[in-house]
Amino acid sequence: MVFNNKRIIGLLICILVIFLGISVISFAKTTIEWGPIAPRITAQEYSLPQGAKEAIEESGAKKIVAYNWGGLEWDPATVKNGEIFTDLTGVDIEFVGLPDEQLYPKLQAIFLAKSPAVDIVPLDATLYVAFVKAGWLEPLDFLWTEEAWEQFSPGLRKSIEVDGRVYCVPQVSRILTALYYRPSILKAAGFDGPPKTWAEFDEMAKKLTVDKDGDGVIDQYGFAFSGGGIQDGAYTLMTNMYLLGEKIVQDDGSIVFNSPGAVKALDRLVKMRNEWKVVPQSVTSYQHGDTEDLFRGGKVAMIIEPTSFYADITDKEQSSIADDVGIAPQPVAVEGGPSTSNLEINMWGVSRFSKYKEAAYVWCDYYRSRQAAVNEIIMETNEPWNLSVLKDEEVINSLKTDYLNVVKESLKDTKTEIFADQGMAYNIVIREIQNALIGKKTAQEALDDAQAEIEKKLK
Repeated sequence: MVFNNKRIIGLLICILVIFLGISVISFAKTTIEWGPIAPRITAQEYSLPQGAKEAIEESGAKKIVAYNWGGLEWDPATVKNGEIFTDLTGVDIEFVGLPDEQLYPKLQAIFLAKSPAVDIVPLDATLYVAFVKAGWLEPLDFLWTEEAWEQFSPGLRKSIEVDGRVYCVPQVSRILTALYYRPSILKAAGFDGPPKTWAEFDEMAKKLTVDKDGDGVIDQYGFAFSGGGIQDGAYTLMTNMYLLGEKIVQDDGSIVFNSPGAVKALDRLVKMRNEWKVVPQSVTSYQHGDTEDLFRGGKVAMIIEPTSFYADITDKEQSSIADDVGIAPQPVAVEGGPSTSNLEINMWGVSRFSKYKEAAYVWCDYYRSRQAAVNEIIMETNEPWNLSVLKDEEVINSLKTDYLNVVKESLKDTKTEIFADQGMAYNIVIREIQNALIGKKTAQEALDDAQAEIEKKLK
């Protein structure tokens, strides 16, 4: 068989040209250089990592979509950070705000359809692990070096690592355990300051519970807590458990809600309602907004609530008791015992189905930065995970010293537990907490029943 050498050579040249063309296109794609990370995320002003803007432009991103917990009228810091992101990248960001209870079904439908309709995914403890296990989130390990972890609150890494990998960045934290009190009420009852231990707290709550007009109806309770809601009742129990050295997620990964400390914590709450009668009977259904309203109205002398309440209750334009509010760290169970604060976390993740992952990655990188977190704490009193924020001059000059001191003290020892089917577990636990509070079951029986049901559903 005779070969035409010219035709063969021509064919080889064509193949070579095509190969080189593909190679040139491939190598032309800009790679984002994420390191060094720590200097960028702790600087007063965030700067884009090298190659980020070029990579975003090459991706064709003009707009990305971020879902959000609730309407943007409640999140001015999120809006401002969105504007900064657009200035940095040239990419608009469209926020879609939904009520909390609608987020999961809406996002689930988008992900099951493998739709690129959302780029940035809002996450909390009830969603994060479920979304990771479903394969809906992009891994973000490349954003986390050892030096990067060192810039954040202790406990963050353990909270957001899933099987050794990371699929999110922290948006904000919320300290759930600040003690609020009315200084004038405490002083009138003969107390010089807030309680520091449970023993002091319980005695003060009894003395601060009064029937002012002698009609047999309590006009002022010493305390009120949240026993209902979607998460609130579970948070109330967990907050007290942590002060007894307990935890929900065990070293072997099992979930335990009926530990001795949990039973002791719930029994104390039951005594507050049914034996000491220092809290309203309706604590069984309260959410955090309910207890805050009672405090605002002078119906209770003390509450333990998120630090985010401080800005609202001390705003003289909105609060009639702005000049009569004290804030302090939560009382410890025993002197010298754990002071662990229950820390709630909101996170951002990137959809596995996003068409514009480069822009979404930069959003995540920016939002865990000092600049973004400064906006969050100043504009919304959402606490930072990024510890450089607490040394920021604007933060120090803008916020009240009492509030900042509580934040700094609380962030020294925190716990944030995240596990699969967390929302389901909370629903069960809250129902059984309520059964104990109304006397239908003992604290032990209620938590044993909750534990059995959780284990059955987790199988």
